[in-house]
Amino acid sequence: MVFEKRYPVLHLGRGGPIYGLSRQLLYLVAGLETGPFSQTVAISEPGSLQGELAALGVDCRVQRMLPWRSLFYAGARYADAWRLSALAAEKQCAIVHAHDVWRAEYAYFIAKRLNIPSVVHVRGPLTKRDILKHRLFRADAIIAIAQRYVDDLTDAGIAAGRITLIDDAVDLDLFSATSHPRQPSNVVRVGVVGRISPEKRIGEFLEIVASLPPPILASAQFQVIGDWVDLDYRRQVEKDLDRLRLRKIVHFTGGYDSGAMPDQLAKIDLLVTLAGGSVMFEAMAMGAAVLAVRPDGRHSQHTRHDETAWCVATGHPELAAEALCLLLTDARLRHRLARAGQGWITQNLGVASMVEKTHAFYERLLASRPRSRVFGQRDESAPLQTSSRLLMQNHRH
Repeated sequence: MVFEKRYPVLHLGRGGPIYGLSRQLLYLVAGLETGPFSQTVAISEPGSLQGELAALGVDCRVQRMLPWRSLFYAGARYADAWRLSALAAEKQCAIVHAHDVWRAEYAYFIAKRLNIPSVVHVRGPLTKRDILKHRLFRADAIIAIAQRYVDDLTDAGIAAGRITLIDDAVDLDLFSATSHPRQPSNVVRVGVVGRISPEKRIGEFLEIVASLPPPILASAQFQVIGDWVDLDYRRQVEKDLDRLRLRKIVHFTGGYDSGAMPDQLAKIDLLVTLAGGSVMFEAMAMGAAVLAVRPDGRHSQHTRHDETAWCVATGHPELAAEALCLLLTDARLRHRLARAGQGWITQNLGVASMVEKTHAFYERLLASRPRSRVFGQRDESAPLQTSSRLLMQNHRH
């Protein structure tokens, strides 16, 4: 079916190499191309995402988006925001969608000037201070990728009716154990995957590995797959490698482009994650077992302990090492979790479902706008004051 392109959407994203956030943006834009939404994507970094979007025929612009809260960029950020507003006006956009909270202020700026709704994607845990810092009460609508993030937002005073839960998706054709079969190995292959930054907690992973008994260390291979994105953090991790004497034990492979990632995940028997993210689901789809470690114990609804993954609530490396040791020595447990996790992801996290839910979300958002609030018409109403006051009251307590 061919749809009339009635609803132009401006997506704001990071760009660069295709990891979790960028991959999800690519899935959504590709899926919506067959619907009634004409799309423009503004990204802050050139890279492989730009090429993938261009191959789809999507208008992708590399536009600088300086950190909004930095006083050093106080003047320059407004120049960036005006350029993005001009782009949105040129395309007559009906929605502006920030795909992470760091681009939220740009979405608010554009939305206010064009009188269109702003959408902000929440892809990670937020404290009440974070929610205030990014002024999420200003968003017309929020998409959260996990129930625990929905809970964080409502606890902070954001009205539940303005939050929609839409899971991240997995391309089940790309991340398929059938097309990328797992190669047998005499050792258990353990991996951490993603952009190497403090949020991924690679230092903590090294502490866990260092806490394993020497015979267990000898029975496994350990690798970190991803690009370094923080020079200071890299120096810290390098020092940890020397301090813990793990130089010859934990191997840093570097990053891989989107097409090569399934082959890399096929070489992992056990994924260790201390930060969650969509790569966890991709590894599960490929048939890897998952060890999820979170100090707060708030695991994904898709990683259920002793069902689809092995989940531990601890910030102590020794306790996490005990769980890792169990999975390294108990092949039956590892294989049972891998099979169950793969089945769950296949049934529940396909791209088509995510695209369909987002399409419906956009339609509801536009349908809920008063008729006077259309592109180019000024509206001075402020419907979000109640939620904003409640947010501030909760913060003071």
